[in-house]
Amino acid sequence: MLWKSIKNIKIKNKMLSVLVFALTAVFLLTLASSFIPYHTYNEQLYASGVQTLSLFAGALEDKLDEYTDFTFRVLSDHVVQSNLSVMSSSIVGSEAWLHAADVIDHQFSSFANTLDHVVTLRLTTIQGHSCYTYWGRSAIPAAQLPVLTTAARAASGSAVWHTMPAPVSRLVLVRDIREVKGLTFASLGTICLEIDLAKLVSDNLIVMQELGIPLSVAIFDGEQCLYAADETAGNIHLVEDGYQMLDTDQGRMLCMRYTSAQGWTFLMVRPFDSIIKMIHASTLQSILLSLLAAVAALTVGGLLINMILKHLLVLLSKIDRFSQGKLPEPQEIEPYRNRRDELGRLHRHFDRMITEYDHIVRDNYEKQLAIKDAQARHLRAQIRPHFLYNTLQTIYLMAREAHQERIAGMTDALGKMMHASINERKDVITVREDWQIAREYLRIQQLRYQDHLDVQYNLDKTLETIRIPSMTIQPLVENAVHYAAEEMLDLCCIRIWGREYADSVDICVEDNGPGMDEDILEKLDSGQIQPDGLGIGLTNIHRRIQLEFSQDYGLRICCRDGKTQVFIHLPKIREETDHDEAAVG
Repeated sequence: MLWKSIKNIKIKNKMLSVLVFALTAVFLLTLASSFIPYHTYNEQLYASGVQTLSLFAGALEDKLDEYTDFTFRVLSDHVVQSNLSVMSSSIVGSEAWLHAADVIDHQFSSFANTLDHVVTLRLTTIQGHSCYTYWGRSAIPAAQLPVLTTAARAASGSAVWHTMPAPVSRLVLVRDIREVKGLTFASLGTICLEIDLAKLVSDNLIVMQELGIPLSVAIFDGEQCLYAADETAGNIHLVEDGYQMLDTDQGRMLCMRYTSAQGWTFLMVRPFDSIIKMIHASTLQSILLSLLAAVAALTVGGLLINMILKHLLVLLSKIDRFSQGKLPEPQEIEPYRNRRDELGRLHRHFDRMITEYDHIVRDNYEKQLAIKDAQARHLRAQIRPHFLYNTLQTIYLMAREAHQERIAGMTDALGKMMHASINERKDVITVREDWQIAREYLRIQQLRYQDHLDVQYNLDKTLETIRIPSMTIQPLVENAVHYAAEEMLDLCCIRIWGREYADSVDICVEDNGPGMDEDILEKLDSGQIQPDGLGIGLTNIHRRIQLEFSQDYGLRICCRDGKTQVFIHLPKIREETDHDEAAVG
């Protein structure tokens, strides 16, 4: 029942329903897909944050590597090595010891000018003599210096890092100086760098901000907080690397953790509320754009549907008018004459169909009129035909008994013509049968005109079985006799011949009379010439041939070299004989 109701809905409503359904489905899918990027966005945000933290941590580690390289340059310097060796082997306060101490102080000062973010730089000899360079107040307790020295010597020349937690946020690098000469590797002293971690991190954060990457970070060494950009970052603790959403007093935060190769833990905090608002705004904008696109598509689709249905309604109007027997108006045909889309083709095919149908109906009507006219004339011609035929036979016998050969010949020919017209009731006969009637007629005329009329026949036997409307050749022969033999003082020559083509034949009735207009048929059809006896006969024969076969056949008149030729153009259709039927069987 529902399907039947759907089938009865108008095409416009069906098309609009399909369009609305499709747009609704697209809109719902767009709405659903707008929530999918949330998780993906978080993943991408975490990946981007990890890359940022990695870049930031890498910058710090590069800076720490610079400090390590600096201490290596100091402990491997030849001046430092040689003078520390002198000091370790000389008596404290001796001239050699003092000279070596002065040289080390001078060399040490030249090294210190290349450092950044260093608060203090200290070199302590094995006897306890120290060289100091200060850029700020040291935060290393005096009691911790022996501990640092012991740790450096235990590391056998490797760099040892010691961290001091916030709020001091200092890094201490200590390294034992070993004697290279003679590869004794004896301890010559200790170098100690105190680095302002907060200043180092702040400067790197400024660089990141200048690059368009503002960060809020905290740095931990295990559980010990080395640096915190703000209180929020310093109070957040994540168990493992990754990201997590946390609700804080300042709103929802996206927290990310990254562990560097140094072993430090970096925490980065980003306010997520602003990101959520931005995502919601983008989602809302996307939904609004989708709605606007759907409305625009629905509007344009409705206009296109109306444009299409407008032409379909015109076609329906044509069909309704045609069902009432009316042909389309010119204003209904002209707009689609040069249109190349499917609607134009549909209208042109329909217009051509009804035009051809109208021609067929008219041709059939004219054919029926011609058939009725022929039947009426045929009936009139058959009034007491047997009586007339028997009478002609009696006259023929009496003329023979009286030795009147001309009268007997004419009577015999006329009798045979009448006998053929009595026995042949078909509308279409063979050329042989139609030609026989014309032969008997010409036989009568030859008896009448004797030496004044010459008749020649040149018809091949293959043409005798071609189908032709009855009484076609005889009227043309009669016209030739009437307008040639009766009007001429010289010998009148009438010749009947034919020729064969691939799919058609021509039967020609030729005379040497005064001739006629070659376009007489067109003039008769257009009304330029009013038909008389000749015109009526030619027009009647021409139309009968076209009604029987098609518009491609009929009469054609040609006047050349003093001869008038009337061609009967026929299709190459043969009458089936008993022999043909047996062969087919």
